[in-house]
Amino acid sequence: MAVFYLAALIPVFLTLVSGSRGAAWAALAVGGPVTLANVFDGLTHGIADGDVVPVITAFAGVGVPGALAIVATLAWARSPRAAATA
Repeated sequence: MAVFYLAALIPVFLTLVSGSRGAAWAALAVGGPVTLANVFDGLTHGIADGDVVPVITAFAGVGVPGALAIVATLAWARSPRAAATA
């Protein structure tokens, strides 16, 4: 289980180390599915337990920041500034 959570750090390190457009797309390819899997995990735990708190936490704590990070990375990867650093 710890390996799954460590997988969430891989996109961050890819982008920080390289800073190139390719690293941004790789971060999206790895980080997007990891974010979706974490949200889905929170949803299923909340539904299975019959509790609404894990569902709200999954959306507010993982889904919203993940979606914002995906949108920001997409915007940066498509920007001319990213092309200059590639």
